Amino acid sequence: PGWFWKESENDKVKSLDDLLEIYYASVGRNSLLLLNVPPDTRGLINEADETRLAEFSSALEQIFDENLASGAKAWASDSRGNAYTPSKILNKSYDAYWAPSDSVTTATVEFTLKGEKTFNRVMLQEYIPLGQRIALFKVEALCGDGWKTIAHGTTIGYKRILLTETTTASAVRIVIERSLAEPTLNGFGLYMDEIYVPKEVEDSEKGFVFGTLDAYTIETQGEAKGFYYEPKKNGKNGVILTYRLEASQDGKSWTVVYEDKMFENIENNPIRQEVVFESPIKAKYLKLIPLRCNSENSYGLRDAGVL
Repeated sequence: PGWFWKESENDKVKSLDDLLEIYYASVGRNSLLLLNVPPDTRGLINEADETRLAEFSSALEQIFDENLASGAKAWASDSRGNAYTPSKILNKSYDAYWAPSDSVTTATVEFTLKGEKTFNRVMLQEYIPLGQRIALFKVEALCGDGWKTIAHGTTIGYKRILLTETTTASAVRIVIERSLAEPTLNGFGLYMDEIYVPKEVEDSEKGFVFGTLDAYTIETQGEAKGFYYEPKKNGKNGVILTYRLEASQDGKSWTVVYEDKMFENIENNPIRQEVVFESPIKAKYLKLIPLRCNSENSYGLRDAGVL
């Protein structure tokens, strides 16, 4: 989970759901995925990481193995000409794409599927060599009771994967409501993901929120081998990046334990961080004082305590 491999963190390797969540938030939102897997003390990828990465690869292959839009008939409200018809969107050649006539910045592209299909992922791609143009769009599906909106967004870019409710439809259409220039599309797909289930939003709300100038005091049993700090889920409300730690026997006189110390890679990986002292400290209280946070006004704290 951190910058460097630690045996004590083998049980904290990201779950398959965590990795898929990262995938949808990066690759699925027009970005790149960089996992940064550190080698262990043998110079090898540890077995725990290796197993999880193999599961991740297998899951992606299973989810995106079959494009349920394959063989669909494509129609568009406007096309530039025979070289840019909507059927080009389903062409496997990257340089084949749909585009409307000059000055047309709103349009609808509709796909009539080969029978009813059940899916919960919609993939869209713009033809990026001509730039990112689409600025507002929605996705509609023709279900048993008519057309209904199942997703909407602003940008698409190189790739956008939209997570929808499980939908059964005979047709799907992309309604481009605003574009900075004539829009283009060169990829469309429908997929069924039966592996990843988005976590409840409420999970990120668990914990407390403090101002960036607020210290947090931890009570010990008279001695501490170290302490831990766990931000809120996904770093909600901000995380502490650097801190000062002080110790006290009476809560009045304080001794500095660490000055301007940094939590390891916590901004990119906001999970529980454990700091072990070189030797146990005799103290009734530890005070965690934030020096720098990634949020201007606050930091989140799900839990903190002594080791």
